[in-house]
Amino acid sequence: QALRGLGQVVFCNSPASGVLIGAGLLWADPCLAALAATGCVSATAAARVAGFDTGAVSAGLFGYNGALVGCAFAVFLGFEYMEPAMAATAAGGAASALVTLRLGKVLTAVPQWTLAFNATAISALLWARRSSAPSAAPATAESAAPARGAAEMSLGERCSSSLTGVSQIFVVNDAISGALMLAGIAAYSAGAAAATLLGSAVGAGAGAAWGADAEDVKAGLWGFNPALTSLAVSIFFVPLGFSPFVLACGGAVASAAATVVISGALREALEVPSCTLPF
Repeated sequence: QALRGLGQVVFCNSPASGVLIGAGLLWADPCLAALAATGCVSATAAARVAGFDTGAVSAGLFGYNGALVGCAFAVFLGFEYMEPAMAATAAGGAASALVTLRLGKVLTAVPQWTLAFNATAISALLWARRSSAPSAAPATAESAAPARGAAEMSLGERCSSSLTGVSQIFVVNDAISGALMLAGIAAYSAGAAAATLLGSAVGAGAGAAWGADAEDVKAGLWGFNPALTSLAVSIFFVPLGFSPFVLACGGAVASAAATVVISGALREALEVPSCTLPF
């Protein structure tokens, strides 16, 4: 169930997908991988103990938000020791399961996607930032004065940015990790993997057109929300008869534009990252 939870971050109800995604996390950062596993297991266990729908729990639908909470806590909260990090992640993962249940009762007509993760992670980050000394604003996809424009990136950097865009779904900046995650998606659906890579590439292209900083684009900050949007289109909307390529590309561009607006607003107002809200 925990492996399916990892896979469900990218809509893959498959333990094989979870294994490959977990391998990608381990490659990039073992501590982040441990917190992702902790969050996923905690959320799944909380849902199981609370008597939530057995089928949904078994499919990993209560675990994936917890996994993302662990990834976000690993990157943004800056714990010095693993013990408090794992304790906070276990609590956050369990909380995400409760939020998932509540949102499911409200959003009956549409999927809730990663809203439970965003609500849990951003709330925790707000509490942490208000409890600590002021710090620099987190990195976002918007950059006021790029040192090197994305249009100046080499072909190799452009290709790498598409893979890091995939890895940034899990708050990881690593092309090899992104390739392993893409393989995990492909283990479930080759078409879904292609759509994910397409969305990330379109997002990177949108960043270049916007004149974004090359380092932001290389780090995948322009790619992960468009990648998720394109992936969701390939899984949920294509059966309704829309043209898959046009809809996926259009959704990816819209997600990139939303990233600029939402990340900028959250950075200025609250000094927190936008996570996957633009998706």
